[in-house]
Amino acid sequence: MWAPVILSCMFYTMVTVAQPRYLMVIPAELTFPSAQRVCLDLRGVDKPIRVALTLVHASRSLVLFRRVIRNNRILECSKFWVPSPAGGREEVCTVQLTISNGRYFNVKEEKKVLIRRSDSSTFVQTDKPVYTPGQKVKFRILTLNEEFVPLNSKYSVIELQDPNSNRIGQWLDVRPRQGIVDLSFQLADEPSLGTYTINVASTKASSTFSVEEYVLPKFEVFFEGPIHIYALDKTFPLRVCGRYTYGRAVQGTVRVTLCQKAWRYRRPPRHFGTDICEEYSGQVSWLARLEMVSG
Repeated sequence: MWAPVILSCMFYTMVTVAQPRYLMVIPAELTFPSAQRVCLDLRGVDKPIRVALTLVHASRSLVLFRRVIRNNRILECSKFWVPSPAGGREEVCTVQLTISNGRYFNVKEEKKVLIRRSDSSTFVQTDKPVYTPGQKVKFRILTLNEEFVPLNSKYSVIELQDPNSNRIGQWLDVRPRQGIVDLSFQLADEPSLGTYTINVASTKASSTFSVEEYVLPKFEVFFEGPIHIYALDKTFPLRVCGRYTYGRAVQGTVRVTLCQKAWRYRRPPRHFGTDICEEYSGQVSWLARLEMVSG
């Protein structure tokens, strides 16, 4: 009379399958904007099994991984773009992992992850600070994250305003190429003179330039030389540098006159003699380095 019970237990043992083993790897902190990767290592699968991985945030769901696995072991990674955190800077979200094989194996696991908006800085730079009517304004926009890596995030609105705050140029949904946006604007032959402003609406970054009637280029000249010159020195270096206000080198002729006060003792009294002067000249582009002879 015990035989049926024994057979029943033996049958149950034979159909029981080993539970699959799994390992899921995902960063605990997700930075927006960035592309992240999630990996799943699943072993011991002897029947088709469904796997789904979902990121739940702000009452929305983002499917990171979903497929039916039939192999005994699989290691697969999936790339996804991190969504923006709700409420501004940070948001705590839930990652849900579901593994199901009908009535034999069902797993549902949840983990918390943090989505954090990265700090970034946007720079707007024109090719020169002053333009004349009819010239083309060229400018670049670059956004760097906190690790100084260029971002390829899309700029929703870029606008150009004249000195009267009128919008005279607009670019929509501009995406950088290799992190940099190159744009240009052709000035009219008779534009409003004054300060123009370039605004990047999504980042609140801006830059200005001036439009003026033609004026002679302005540049500055500065010298760099030794603080002390010793009597035994035969020569000493003197650098003469010329640079325009927008940074370009000044090409031309440099002429330098160096004088040394000459004086001698006489008793009585002490008086000064004739100054010793030397003159040097030459062509320069960006930097002139002169070897001055010490008298």
